[in-house]
Amino acid sequence: IAIIAILASILFPVFASARAKARQAACMSNLKQIGLALAMYAQDHDGELPYHLLTLDATPTYLSYLGALQPYVRNDNLFNCPQRRDIGYEGPADTTVAYAYNRDLNGMPRDQVEDASSVLAVMDGVQVSCSFTGGDTFRDTDGTGYTEDPNNGTSPNRVIFSRHNGGGDGVFLDGHCKWLKASQVRDLLNPQ
Repeated sequence: IAIIAILASILFPVFASARAKARQAACMSNLKQIGLALAMYAQDHDGELPYHLLTLDATPTYLSYLGALQPYVRNDNLFNCPQRRDIGYEGPADTTVAYAYNRDLNGMPRDQVEDASSVLAVMDGVQVSCSFTGGDTFRDTDGTGYTEDPNNGTSPNRVIFSRHNGGGDGVFLDGHCKWLKASQVRDLLNPQ
């Protein structure tokens, strides 16, 4: 029995680490698919990226990047990071949202972005207190920028999650995915 206990104490952390790596790989796959959906959307809409905003007219309407991308994805679970621990909120058709869209890209013509490989399009993140449906956004240099949540979602503020080994996954406008530390995300969103 002692030998089994020793083996279990050695192997359980290894198995837990392997499961976490598998969930991170699934998250990267989700983001890659979202990046492809963004490219297809832009191709079908004269090069413009989707909007994600609240209109300010007489009858306000919430325009969601999730709603715009749904025709290009087959599974709503694509918008849910497998590492997410009950943080997020319901989007269109009861889709749980775990990724934030760069709202600086709202309706922007894709070809106007000079260096698409350095522009973060969608990232692990959410505004925990958000009351809108349809996903969340992040934004650079607006004074309230999204920050890392060291408690992985228990902060009442807008957050970029460190869900995966102290960092988060993101897809860039050119379609490549990358794991980033929170400090790298801050540097990307708020260049000096």
